[in-house]
Amino acid sequence: MNKKLCITTYVFGDKYKNYIPLFIYSIKKNYPEYGVVVFCKGNLSNSIKKQLEKIQVLGDFKIVENKFDDVNHDVPRGASLRWLLWDEKFIEYDSIYIADIDIFYCKEDIGIYEQHKQHSKLINKPFSNIVRRIEYKNIGIIKRFLRDIKWCGVNFAWNNYKQKKLEWKLTGLHFHDCLHYKENILPLHNQLIKKIENRNEYIYGHSGGFNDESFLYDIIKSCNLSKDIPVVTNNKTMLQNSYKQKEFRPHHGIHLGVFRSESQINSNTDILSLNIYKKYASLFKENYNDEVYKYIEFHFCDELKNEINLFKKYYEI
Repeated sequence: MNKKLCITTYVFGDKYKNYIPLFIYSIKKNYPEYGVVVFCKGNLSNSIKKQLEKIQVLGDFKIVENKFDDVNHDVPRGASLRWLLWDEKFIEYDSIYIADIDIFYCKEDIGIYEQHKQHSKLINKPFSNIVRRIEYKNIGIIKRFLRDIKWCGVNFAWNNYKQKKLEWKLTGLHFHDCLHYKENILPLHNQLIKKIENRNEYIYGHSGGFNDESFLYDIIKSCNLSKDIPVVTNNKTMLQNSYKQKEFRPHHGIHLGVFRSESQINSNTDILSLNIYKKYASLFKENYNDEVYKYIEFHFCDELKNEINLFKKYYEI
């Protein structure tokens, strides 16, 4: 019988590599039964490797360095490479969860696997995710048009404007059935890589000519699975709903990216005031006296230390 879940992600910026130890710590501390495979572009620093050595006491995990080093990509296209992650270790698992590197995952009463497995059954898909449908109106249409001109030229901007005023995206936290992925999406890897690498090819329906979450929607659509995916337009709805509701796509923990600055915090108070986020804050606090956590926290880069401090300040913990 396959293991339940492997959590994975792709890190291609040096700044975000600093989150890797905390990301793995949070998963192995709270879900030791889950596998973890982290892919990164280039190599890890010695400081990060020392933190990872300390975390090994919590269980096995895998780091794949130099992933996609041979793929020519910029920032928006690089983010879409996470949809193409594959490791032979994945076949040991029933499901894969593509996560965000800057989320601290917390132990919930019902596990990540069980929640998303039930949600995928509810929506009758081999994955658990929801669609963000963005409708551009009034000034939004003009802003999108000008952004398209800046990045893609007048011809693309005009045709993109005529073709669609809606943008369809799947969210960046994606749970999927491993076998379905291997049989249906893995064979498309080479042609999808070429799309990512071709910076001169802009995709209609994508704001700016290319968007990683819109690209995931396109992949799912090519597998004839885009029909009847639940649609949400409100972050609060998908974060506070349970897996028994179709409009479900939680963080499963604290998104530290929200705490990069005071202004970032102020623009996300609707999320941070949710009861589920207050619960995550309480669960995060339980790690303060853990020896492994204290060790890696001491070695955090200044930016990550600042985010943790702003998080503690906000929740007064």
